[in-house]
Amino acid sequence: LYVSHIPAIVDAAAKSVVTAQMTPDAAAAAVATFKSAVTGEFTWSIFLIKNLIPVTLGNIVGGAIFVAGIYWYSYLKPLKK
Repeated sequence: LYVSHIPAIVDAAAKSVVTAQMTPDAAAAAVATFKSAVTGEFTWSIFLIKNLIPVTLGNIVGGAIFVAGIYWYSYLKPLKK
């Protein structure tokens, strides 16, 4: 299953290439060009491997470091006398 085959995603992204100054024919051509360019470029495997997994791991590691650091600073840091 290709992400580019999900019509709502492709249509929403394709509308971003249309400007107010374009004629209807030029806008339709721009949307068609965009849709043909993204076909096959965005797949679920690319999404998982290049986006979801690195982002999730980064959030886990970053969240653990920042949350642990705040708890350490708030409750476990030695008090100055």
